[in-house]
Amino acid sequence: MKGHISKKHNLGYRFIPKVASSSIKTKLLELEKINITDLKDPHKKISNNQEIDACERRFIFIRDPIKRFLSAYSNRVGHHQELSKEFVKQRSPILYYFVPHFNPNLNQFIRYYKLYRKVRAIHHHTKPISSFLGGHDLSFFSDVYKIEELAKFEHELSGIYSQEVRLPRKQTGGKKLTLKSLNKRQIKYLLKLYDQDYKLLKDHYTKEMVWDEWKSLTNN
Repeated sequence: MKGHISKKHNLGYRFIPKVASSSIKTKLLELEKINITDLKDPHKKISNNQEIDACERRFIFIRDPIKRFLSAYSNRVGHHQELSKEFVKQRSPILYYFVPHFNPNLNQFIRYYKLYRKVRAIHHHTKPISSFLGGHDLSFFSDVYKIEELAKFEHELSGIYSQEVRLPRKQTGGKKLTLKSLNKRQIKYLLKLYDQDYKLLKDHYTKEMVWDEWKSLTNN
């Protein structure tokens, strides 16, 4: 599997968009003392082009698929304006003439998602986690962290690098959305959209957990 390798510690990382990847990439670059002039964009200095299969430790971060989708909408559409007239016309000029709503609200984004995901940036940040793993499941990794376990990861990384490690908070711009932002029909649509991810992540995140949290939020 392709990923990033910290050769000094034989550590392999398969990063997934919208699962703290910018924060983790930035910290790895700092820890490895890679010569970089602009840590605002660590993606230009670190890539998933190395085979991590032989690494002693191989780790990945995972996230509830629907919450990841909401985070992508908030950050890429709301904050970065990647469905604005200017962005779409520049990056996807043919698609520009078919977009029903520029800078769509969440309801519009979900309704026309199959069209919006033709924009490369949107597709990259919202496509299923399973599609990044090349047919592997989570058993490939020695360490699987939920995004809620960032503090645990910081502690373990501190031990590996023999120094205190605190992850920077990157790509957090945009309104914070919860499951309460969705209606029942939209929940059903997104559960179906990410069906393979929920099968992949079944020991960590389930559809039942989504429904339970959504009901709890909408009833309060």
